Amino acid sequence: MAIFVRRACRPAQSTISGGNRHPKLMWCASPLTPAYLSAPNNVWLDVPDTRAAVDLPNEAVVLISYDLSVSRIKETRERIGGSQAEEDELGFRVVVDGSPYRESATSVGEREPLVTTASGYLVLELPSGAHDVRLQWRKRGYGVSMWVISSELLDGFVGGRNLVVSAQQRFIWHTQPLTSASLITIDAWEPVIDMAVHFRLSETASVRIFYHLPVRPELINFDRVSTAQDTIEAVLEINGLRYRETGSYGVLEGGSKSTINLQGSIIMTLQPGDYSAILFWKRLPGSTRPWYSSPSALDGFAMGRVLAAVGERDANSISVYNLNQLRKGATGEWSDVGDSILQFNLPTATQVTLSYNLPVAQSDNPQFSSWSDEFWNRIQTRLVVDGVAYRHLSSYVDGNVRGIKNAKANMVVPLPGGTHTARLQWKNVDGNKWTRVSFITDHASSYASVFLSVNAWNNDPKVLAPKVVSGLEDESLDIAGVSIGDSQSSMDLNYVVTIRMSVQHGVLTLKPTPGITFSSGNGIRNEYLLFSGTLSSVNSILSRITYRSYLNWYGNDTLRVAVTDQSSTGYSPTVSHEESVMVNINSVNDEPQIVVPTTQIMLEDEEISIFGVSVDDVDVRYAINDATFEVEMFAISGVLTLASTTDLVILEGDGYLDQFVRFRGNLYEVNTALFEIRYKPNRDFNTDQHWEQIGIRIIDYNRRDGTISEARRSIPIEIQSEDDPVVIIPSEMFTMKLSGYKIETSSNAAGGTGRLYARLQTMTVFGKIQLLPESDDVVNRVTKLPASSEPSTSFELSGSSADVKAMMKSISYQRSPSFVGLSYMSDFSQAEESVVLLALQHNKSEPGCTLSSVSPTPGGTKVAIRGDNFPNVADLVCLFGGKTSNALFLSASTLECQVPSMDDDLTSRQVELRLTTNYQEFSRSFTFTYTDPPIVLSVSPNYGSETGGQVIEIIGEHFFSDTMMACVFNDTQSTVATFQASTKILCETPRMQLAEPSLMVEVGVAVTLDGYRYQAPGMYRFF
Repeated sequence: MAIFVRRACRPAQSTISGGNRHPKLMWCASPLTPAYLSAPNNVWLDVPDTRAAVDLPNEAVVLISYDLSVSRIKETRERIGGSQAEEDELGFRVVVDGSPYRESATSVGEREPLVTTASGYLVLELPSGAHDVRLQWRKRGYGVSMWVISSELLDGFVGGRNLVVSAQQRFIWHTQPLTSASLITIDAWEPVIDMAVHFRLSETASVRIFYHLPVRPELINFDRVSTAQDTIEAVLEINGLRYRETGSYGVLEGGSKSTINLQGSIIMTLQPGDYSAILFWKRLPGSTRPWYSSPSALDGFAMGRVLAAVGERDANSISVYNLNQLRKGATGEWSDVGDSILQFNLPTATQVTLSYNLPVAQSDNPQFSSWSDEFWNRIQTRLVVDGVAYRHLSSYVDGNVRGIKNAKANMVVPLPGGTHTARLQWKNVDGNKWTRVSFITDHASSYASVFLSVNAWNNDPKVLAPKVVSGLEDESLDIAGVSIGDSQSSMDLNYVVTIRMSVQHGVLTLKPTPGITFSSGNGIRNEYLLFSGTLSSVNSILSRITYRSYLNWYGNDTLRVAVTDQSSTGYSPTVSHEESVMVNINSVNDEPQIVVPTTQIMLEDEEISIFGVSVDDVDVRYAINDATFEVEMFAISGVLTLASTTDLVILEGDGYLDQFVRFRGNLYEVNTALFEIRYKPNRDFNTDQHWEQIGIRIIDYNRRDGTISEARRSIPIEIQSEDDPVVIIPSEMFTMKLSGYKIETSSNAAGGTGRLYARLQTMTVFGKIQLLPESDDVVNRVTKLPASSEPSTSFELSGSSADVKAMMKSISYQRSPSFVGLSYMSDFSQAEESVVLLALQHNKSEPGCTLSSVSPTPGGTKVAIRGDNFPNVADLVCLFGGKTSNALFLSASTLECQVPSMDDDLTSRQVELRLTTNYQEFSRSFTFTYTDPPIVLSVSPNYGSETGGQVIEIIGEHFFSDTMMACVFNDTQSTVATFQASTKILCETPRMQLAEPSLMVEVGVAVTLDGYRYQAPGMYRFF
């Protein structure tokens, strides 16, 4: 016995009016009213009350089946008209939209048991719209005065009539040939003509394969009292293997021409691949007549046959083949058929199709056992659902059975959501034994089966995702909170969905998860992904989404996540839902790139124009970046002239014949200035004296995040010498004694007890310095690297302030001459103005005055200056470029200064901010930027739900990026703000508690930048 559960999922709501209305996928006519047919003969009539009105929203393949328990009333008097040899028959067929189909026809004869079951199938493709499906019957012959369909016999459980139409199968392959088939050979398996299906699966699926084959023997040597027996059996062969559980068997007395319905089915879980199912039949030894199956018999409506493979969405099956016999007991007691108890759960109220097939026999092996009147016994079957026995799902078999007879029924039952139980029961009416259903031959057996098919319910998958996530350029961002749910959250659903994900400016990486099938991408660094799986598998893979933007890209990307229900039966559109996540990637200040030409070659005392110098910054490729660049250029033994100084801010030099020049501008202005660099070496200088280069340093001031990055490159210059006149210069001319450095420390390092660090370095390898301390004691107290007293290109010193001062009091500078023939080097005044560099750093324990931050940078009335070791003196002032402002001492780490007005000619809006007490000694400089104060112009939209979570736009002017920026609602509730541009900020609304649901609350909205609040005009409304 096989217990089978099949579930299908709902079609798209978007095409079905009524929102969550369940689409009807099953239609059934199951009347309990009796039906009679006595006249006329050979005329097709509708079976009373056996009609189904089908409404398809889309084109679909439907499976139509019917089962009827038919009995007869024979005429006791002499036949009136007709041939004495003619036997009575009752035929059935399905009519769809007024057209009868031969494939659906079947018939029963007068030699059938008193109550017999007639059944048939029709697989048909129907267009969308309303359709009329009805069952018709026709009487032939005069020996039977009346054919009856009634459930009033015995206790009412003797069968009824059921017409079922189903459109919810996932896929179906079938054959319903109208060609005639005959079986002549004995004891040899032969394929039934045209009864084979071939199909291919692209994924694992549960498939039910079944057949229905009506057969009759030829009327050769017709003799009503013949003792000959005609036996036949059939079995399915799937991919070359015969499955005995699909076997069926029939026996007829030699004088009978009754129809035998050979039926079998199997439920299999098949892997992707190609499959073939072929129906075989065999005529057993001892048979005297050939068998045939001829749909064209009579008027062509007699013997329709079908072989079909139906794909199921969610199937579970239990098979029991060796059922115990129906034991003798008290007559009229119902008992379960083996383990035929089926438990199933419905997430919601819906319809289910319940059907069963129970082959029964009264002998261990009908092929060898004889039959006599003592076997004339009756058996009833029924299906009990949740303790309720349905008369519609009952059947009746009497003892006039030679071989196997099928007790079967089929019906659509509406059930509420929850757990349900269905059980197949049987009852021995007469109290005699019915033998267990057992193996018949080597290749065929019989088994009981109970089928459950659940009408589809509406799946409504929804994408749940955050509105905004933020990350950094060139860094991986883990996006959490993305999942797939269902609008009916109370339902325990795990149907199959397809997920489509995409981003425009980056790639996505997902968590490896079993049960996921990728159609596009593989879950590793893909910009587009298409995959499918059950809800549980999909939510597992979505639990960790990693986004990484393309190299050097920043801005706003959009992660689109769309879900599509894949549980549609194919007759209707599927449900899709999409959500978008704004991925805000903040800029990281990338180092600028400097492109320089190769070594430049020129003649001594000539001038050269250098082309091919340019600056590029990936951050400036995007319109939202307005970075400023500072350029420093120097030549060791020459001067430089820029191509243009238009719109530049010249900080040092003037751009014309400068040995060192420093200027600022945007990327376009800087590249315009560097388009042509004219270099002129010092008089009589060439690279035989020392190497020459043009050094370039680019400093990138990123206004978006306030960070600074830089890059350095150099252009080698080879200056070929010319033969200059011979000049003799004494060697002492290559050595000069410098007066050294006078070092003053802050007052807290008085007395020389503080530790000081110093570094001296020449700019060329040909220049060397030598320290000339006054005493060896000082040398012993100072750490010097290198420790040798010989001249070196650099020295590093550390010691007390007094000792370092003494070490640097006198310095000797030496220059090694380079000769080509009798040429000589240029004099020091022209070539070595800046050959010695000095760097000082005080120790951490006694630091000098330093600045670390200034806020607010937009320039309010007052600014807070933070740093270290601020002196509490009255003459401490803040120097904004060339303007001063008295400093208010708040603590050793905090000062407050009034910001002076900005000069009208200050085009860059940036000045150097320094601290001083005597205008001779200054702190480290800090860049202060004058900006226009932010202005909030509007809020869009200006209304939203009290539940919050809505993203709104703050529109204004002069906004800037601030890690502490926030949106303030009603002066009490703050939410995180996201900077988009100087004119737009995004905010997420908070949850607002309303006094009454019907009221609307208006609150103010403001933006905080650098601790200052900027109020929006108008009010924001919560409802």
